[in-house]
Amino acid sequence: MISLAGSVILGSLITTYMYKVNQASTPVAAEQQKSVQKGTPVLSSELAGKSTSLPEAECPVTGSEPISGAVTVRILVDKNGQVNWARGSGGDWLMRGAATEAAMKSTFDSQKLRSREVEGTITYTFKP
Repeated sequence: MISLAGSVILGSLITTYMYKVNQASTPVAAEQQKSVQKGTPVLSSELAGKSTSLPEAECPVTGSEPISGAVTVRILVDKNGQVNWARGSGGDWLMRGAATEAAMKSTFDSQKLRSREVEGTITYTFKP
């Protein structure tokens, strides 16, 4: 009986210790695996030379191998230089989401747009 009680107590102490050690090391391992991969933007001829702000796309990457590819985002820029609409195509779904988000943050010079709406594309290239 004493041996059984001692085994239960010792087993629960070892389990508690192992659980705490595992919980302490898990966030560090998760942070090491998470990284951000940047996509470089290139404007189509309709928009070339007219941007005032063209942010890079930042795609979260989990795992050991980075992803690569290109995403083309079709955008509609209003006469004030703000992107009103964006839709990405091609590439991984994470890259497509990051590229579309970055395209929506882009701004253009309204004077260079000649105060009219302009439709064009931004192609984001993600390289490992």
